[in-house]
Amino acid sequence: MTGPGQFAGKLLFASTGSDSAVYLTVFEVKGSGGKRIPVPGMAAKQATSAERTTLYRGGDGDTRIQLAGRWWIRADEGTGWLMLTEDGHDAAAFVLSGPVTGTTWKVRTAEEGTQAVTYSVDPLAPLLTTTDDAPGAFAPQIVTAGLQEIQRTKSAAEADLRQVFLGGADLSGVDLGKADLTSSDLTGANLSSATLSHATLASTTLTGTRCDGTLLDDADLTGAMLEAVSWPTLRSAARVILAQSHARGAALGSAAGSGPGPAPGGRHLLDCTGANLSGADLRSATLASCDLTGAHLSGTLISNARLAGSVLDKADLSEVVAVGADLSKASLRDVNGPGANLTHADLSGADLSNAQLGAKAFLFTLDSVTAQQLDDAKYAPDAVVTAFAKHGITISQHDEVVCVLKGARWRIENYTLRLHDGGSGIDVLTDQVRPAVLRGAVCEGTQATAANLAGADLHGIRWFGTGATVDHVDFDGAVLTSGYLQGIRLTQSYLSGTDLSDCVLIQAQLPGCHATPGDGQRPFSLAGALLHGADFRDTTLRSALLVDAAVATSRGVPLFTLPETAQACLDAGDLHALADAFTKVGQPLGDDADTRKVQARLLDNSKDPNQAAPRIYRVTILPTELRVFDDSTARFLFKLPAADAKYLNAPIAGSELIAAFRQQNHTLAAGAPISAENYWEINTGTVAVQPRQAAYPTMRVFTGSGGLPVYGCVLVRLRDHPQQPEVAFAATVALDTALDADSIGPSGYARSQVDAGLLTWEEFLTPPA
Repeated sequence: MTGPGQFAGKLLFASTGSDSAVYLTVFEVKGSGGKRIPVPGMAAKQATSAERTTLYRGGDGDTRIQLAGRWWIRADEGTGWLMLTEDGHDAAAFVLSGPVTGTTWKVRTAEEGTQAVTYSVDPLAPLLTTTDDAPGAFAPQIVTAGLQEIQRTKSAAEADLRQVFLGGADLSGVDLGKADLTSSDLTGANLSSATLSHATLASTTLTGTRCDGTLLDDADLTGAMLEAVSWPTLRSAARVILAQSHARGAALGSAAGSGPGPAPGGRHLLDCTGANLSGADLRSATLASCDLTGAHLSGTLISNARLAGSVLDKADLSEVVAVGADLSKASLRDVNGPGANLTHADLSGADLSNAQLGAKAFLFTLDSVTAQQLDDAKYAPDAVVTAFAKHGITISQHDEVVCVLKGARWRIENYTLRLHDGGSGIDVLTDQVRPAVLRGAVCEGTQATAANLAGADLHGIRWFGTGATVDHVDFDGAVLTSGYLQGIRLTQSYLSGTDLSDCVLIQAQLPGCHATPGDGQRPFSLAGALLHGADFRDTTLRSALLVDAAVATSRGVPLFTLPETAQACLDAGDLHALADAFTKVGQPLGDDADTRKVQARLLDNSKDPNQAAPRIYRVTILPTELRVFDDSTARFLFKLPAADAKYLNAPIAGSELIAAFRQQNHTLAAGAPISAENYWEINTGTVAVQPRQAAYPTMRVFTGSGGLPVYGCVLVRLRDHPQQPEVAFAATVALDTALDADSIGPSGYARSQVDAGLLTWEEFLTPPA
């Protein structure tokens, strides 16, 4: 054991031989130059915590004595006085004896050998001195038993162990409930199976301690030193206080197969409910499989920490710093996290349902106001004004009610009113908090039903995968620029002023979304976004910005238009002459690109009574087979034998072709008109540098009036997402019905110019060269 020796107890040393006892304490005498010098003396008329003396027994059997304030007693052989030192190496060695240890003292000196210690109770000079005569007699009173007795009885409940050195001590199984270990040193101690409930360990050093099966419920470890401790098998730590603690690299979670009982999914969780970790340094720490329901993590540093599988429901995450933290499969339902920094955090499989991470803070619920009242109101109804007043907020009957989404969402001044989840009551939120930062976070399979992410920084977020849900989320004013949201479903999410520019939204669905300009009329932006196969049915986009966005039609994504003179090069298979044109639009062909001419037929199936059948079929004629697609979505349906190509040369569908479709479980209307549509297909081959985030290994060139339009088709290659470098896509759905007249298309022109006949829909969707 290192340090001053084994803890031998805390005692009060009272004087004897008089009616009024005084106690050993630290007092000051005047030295040369008026300097005040602290010395040990019998000067305290009452026994307080300041008079508690700590004893340590060394390997030599001698005792070192420490007074309050971490002063050690030393012997000044020049004066014969006992003095004080802050350096434990200078502490004197004492031999304590008597009917109660410490009744008499002897001190070992270098020149005189062992000398007796006596004292004076003279209030002018109550000094301890060495003597050749009989030693002074003390009246020792034990406050806290020594380590040996604690180990024997396994009990130190409510003990005073403040500022005690217990480094390397075996305290396994000891009851330390309500004990005070403030500022003590337990480096390397064994606390396995110990009870520390309601104990005070503020500013205590616990580095290297062992805590298998230790109970820490309601323990106060404020400011404790826990760096790199490994406590994977605590028994329980409910309501533990780790505020301002230093726990960088610590392992405080519950190991697999341990803990109080099974959690959903068969996991075991360490009970840390209601814990206070505010302001703690938990960088690179492990808190995996912890139940932190209702915990306080305000201002906590958990960057690069591992909280995989933990439950943080209703926790306070305001101003938490969780850069690069592992929160995979964690439950974060109802967390409150304004100002939280979750940059590059891993939230894969986590549940963020109803998480409050946005710029809007919940204030109260209006129980007496209905959605219809707000829908019909031009100005704030009396019931709303009264309800606000009851919560100390003044609004006027002249404040305008703005209906953001009928029956669900409204604005009054700086307040958002929304239909409560479940339809009971109207929630009121304010815009006066700092939103969270989830920049670059990974949310594979993450759920976030009804989460508040208004104004949040989600730049570069990756939110995708099986189980990912983003329904009814408040994204008002949020920034998701360059995010990866492939296949995400944004059911009835709020998107006013949301920035989705340069996002990957391939096959995303936005049913029931109502996207409008946000505060300051900042537009809802899909500029540069990849919208291949995105579904905009039942979606409203007002004054939306889609400049340079990639929108897929039944032919593919419109890219640019070649001049009619390029037809000769395509027929001859000479792509070198066209290479510069493709490079200029960011779609280089590559040295080994090739082209071929493809024959196709369009079958007008609009009169088919089967409403589930495609309205137009596209059939491509290949040497070995026919391939049939739904022309509106570009989705592949089935193959037919090459011999059936003869049925496609008629002007309308005959019985043989109808029967061939029926054998593939698809219907085709009798007499469906057949028209030819031939095109050139280009395979780009190997490209050294991909200048744009989206490239197309296959492109198709069609004939048209005024040029040859080029489309990217079937497969899109993603430059910035190596986890899924290629994605197959179909046509974008219902964008034409979602956009209003003021929306700006990929071409940079307004939708109103299409409605006025100044642009075709294809021209509207083609980005400027």
